[in-house]
Amino acid sequence: MINKTGQEEMKFILIIQICSAIAGACSPPVASDPIYNSFKECGIFGYEISAKYLKEMTDEKVNSEQIYTKFWCKSIEST
Repeated sequence: MINKTGQEEMKFILIIQICSAIAGACSPPVASDPIYNSFKECGIFGYEISAKYLKEMTDEKVNSEQIYTKFWCKSIEST
């Protein structure tokens, strides 16, 4: 899609992984369903969903396995 200035508008998808510092490994990357209109929007959601995932896990699991999330926003062609 072309914006008002004649430039192609970029859309983004969030890709996230759940990792363990103890195991030294991460789950396979998973792409989120929504498509974001901006890099900022995607990044903010990445932090929000990361917090949600960690809050849903038990304290014992997060602490004993040193669980953390890793995410990035990937640009995609908009149609």
